[in-house]
Amino acid sequence: MKHKLSAIILLMVTGIFSLASTTNKPAQPIKQVPFTQVHFTDNFWAPHIEINRTVSIPSAFKDCYNTLYFTPVKTTGLKIVAKLQKNVSGGVLEWKVN
Repeated sequence: MKHKLSAIILLMVTGIFSLASTTNKPAQPIKQVPFTQVHFTDNFWAPHIEINRTVSIPSAFKDCYNTLYFTPVKTTGLKIVAKLQKNVSGGVLEWKVN
């Protein structure tokens, strides 16, 4: 009885995998195109991409780096004090000394 049950389960699993492999073929052959020729005009992706283009990406670039320049001074010591917004981390990413 165990062997019959195992054989039936094996046949079912094999049938499912063979059915899945034949149903996943695309209706048309897939061909490569340059990304500049890809356009989304549907009601789902197009609005998301537009929000990324107009809001998310400019905001990321605006906040990417803040650069400060100081008038050159000669000193033997230096203290940096930064006032940050609440719950915002910050720090000196790069410091150049000439």
